[in-house]
Amino acid sequence: MPVFDHYQENVMRNAARARCQVRTIFALSFAASIAAGMPACDADESPLPQESSTEELWAAGTGSASSGASLVAPAPSGRSNLVGNGYDRDRARWYIQRYAKEPNQDFDYCGAWAWHGNRPVKEAADCTDFASQVLWYGGIRTTNAGSEESGWWSNGGCRASGSSKSWRQVNRLIDYVLSEGRIGRITTDVSDLRVGDLIFYQLRRKEEGDVCPKEVSFNHTSVVSGFDAGGQPLVSYHSNDALDVPWRAKNGSLGSLGNACRYLLVHIY
Repeated sequence: MPVFDHYQENVMRNAARARCQVRTIFALSFAASIAAGMPACDADESPLPQESSTEELWAAGTGSASSGASLVAPAPSGRSNLVGNGYDRDRARWYIQRYAKEPNQDFDYCGAWAWHGNRPVKEAADCTDFASQVLWYGGIRTTNAGSEESGWWSNGGCRASGSSKSWRQVNRLIDYVLSEGRIGRITTDVSDLRVGDLIFYQLRRKEEGDVCPKEVSFNHTSVVSGFDAGGQPLVSYHSNDALDVPWRAKNGSLGSLGNACRYLLVHIY
């Protein structure tokens, strides 16, 4: 497994570098968003060559939660699977099974704008938003400081008024989990992982020649949703909606999970 030094320093340096890659067929919508002063990109995930096509993703759900109504997670169940921070892994698993392939309509399905050639496109970028939903439903408490730059919170949206960057952006969630929120720790042993834990990836990017960069900056978030017969983690995620995929799956593409440049395994306390 790839290893790296000075992880925290690199994350802090790169957290603000949002990577805009997103999908749509309407160039006028892009122009309108710029004219209205809205940010061109709200997420830093990359679309993943795994299961669903982009058309299937956007048909599956764009959400309808932009109203900003406050979302409240039900209290944890209090079962034996409850851990230190009030994280109920049974509830986390239920949420994954229910919404990995059929996104929860109480949340917008995050995406971001970018130029492909000479035209604007919009592609799915919801993997970190989904992982945050799982943590939230499992009982991890949100912290809303009134700004997208601090805390970890969501009102169901993907823009500044709808959620914190730590809720919807890969490297910002890593920083929150390990530092600001202190709700998890890095492990190098997959046997430490449990359902509801997180695996972050630095996937190869075709536009960068599928070459692994020297800089550490993760671009995909997945949630551990089970284990195979050999005890290896299965993961679930959005941005090519997938349920119970082998955590190092290969599908013929250099951009697949099994060809990732780096992995970061995080156990939630």
